[in-house]
Amino acid sequence: MSTTTKTALLLAPALTTTCTLLYGFDQDFFLRLLTLRSTYRDANRLLPAYWTEIMARGLVRVLGFISATATTSLAAIFLARPTLQRQGTVGWYAGAAACAAAHLLWVPLVTGPIKAMVDDDGVAIEDEEGLTNVDHQVQWLKVNLARTLTTDLLGWVCAVVAVTKTLSL
Repeated sequence: MSTTTKTALLLAPALTTTCTLLYGFDQDFFLRLLTLRSTYRDANRLLPAYWTEIMARGLVRVLGFISATATTSLAAIFLARPTLQRQGTVGWYAGAAACAAAHLLWVPLVTGPIKAMVDDDGVAIEDEEGLTNVDHQVQWLKVNLARTLTTDLLGWVCAVVAVTKTLSL
């Protein structure tokens, strides 16, 4: 493997975890705006269409970042093991891969609110649980922020430490 290719492989997890982390923070920032009192009525009508579209487009992006992190982290461990062992970073790359996979453990917690919004017809009346689309969005935002501040942030830290220690002279 050429030096350039090896460096790109070793650097990739820091880039992909940064994308995942920024995407999580962006989702929190932008989607929280739809839960404000001033946007509440419009958001109740908008959220079903939003989630229908974002699941078709955004899911590919998130899964791409997560897959790229897991794949490049594991590839680095297998293809550059002597370098990683010498630099003491095998565990950091493994941690980045594990956190990428752990992102998926949150799926059961986010699917309920998303499904409730997607299944709604956008008329902004309460569902059988007494919740509106904005209420479901608030639930989703709590889970998303918890995942971003734990799994995604830890994965990013692992990747940045791995890359920094591995590529330091």
